[in-house]
Amino acid sequence: MPKISIIIPIYNAEKHLRECLNSVISQTLRDIEIICVDDGSVDKSMEIIEEYASQDNRFIILKQENSGPSKARNFGWDSAKSDYIAFIDSDDVWHPEKLWLQYQYMIKNYGIYYSCHKKIVLKGASINEFNNMTPKVCHIIKMKPFRLLFKHYSNGATSSFMLKNVDDIRFDIRKKHSEDYLLTLQLLFKYKGVFLDCELSASFKETYGDGGLSEDLWKMEQGDLNTFNVLREQGYIGIFTYLSASIFSLVKYLRRCFICLVR
Repeated sequence: MPKISIIIPIYNAEKHLRECLNSVISQTLRDIEIICVDDGSVDKSMEIIEEYASQDNRFIILKQENSGPSKARNFGWDSAKSDYIAFIDSDDVWHPEKLWLQYQYMIKNYGIYYSCHKKIVLKGASINEFNNMTPKVCHIIKMKPFRLLFKHYSNGATSSFMLKNVDDIRFDIRKKHSEDYLLTLQLLFKYKGVFLDCELSASFKETYGDGGLSEDLWKMEQGDLNTFNVLREQGYIGIFTYLSASIFSLVKYLRRCFICLVR
């Protein structure tokens, strides 16, 4: 059985898909399965996936009608054989030591069910420069769900996630925005998690205001507000925390709008 199942949701991703897949197959931790879930792509994404799969038997290809990244991730998750799960988006890349460093920490600290780390944006820097960086874990931060409601842990995005293969939590397929934020909070309300203070993944676009679903800032904000409501409905937070988190989030939304205007 592979140590880690890698899940990659793919939709019309030919622009950066090769860079993404190259970063996965170049991991120093080799004992993995790579589950690519095609979400109804109409470009050359499937051709690229099949090319890689023909040369590497660790690849598993799944297909579904276009249903969004949450359903694609769940499809791959339900098919995973490993005790640990990691996700990467098709427009992101990993440092070669990402899986090894994260996996080593988690197996040595068995009570940790979830971990994430910093992600950078490749502005002017090449992938080779990123790969040649020597990652150093400065310190480990214990993640607290109530803190995460008000302050994110330095962009711990989906491509930074590694978690135990639990069967009681999945991505909410109704959500197209903030689904990773909701999943993280649900995990942290039930299990222990940590933030690794090191840069182990990178993106070709900004977190918000630069393409993809995050380009529409208001829809992104609505996704966060819906996350707080879901947590309230599920009994994780009370009405006071719900209102406080919502107001604070709206203030952050206005700040993001300003940043995008001056960027």
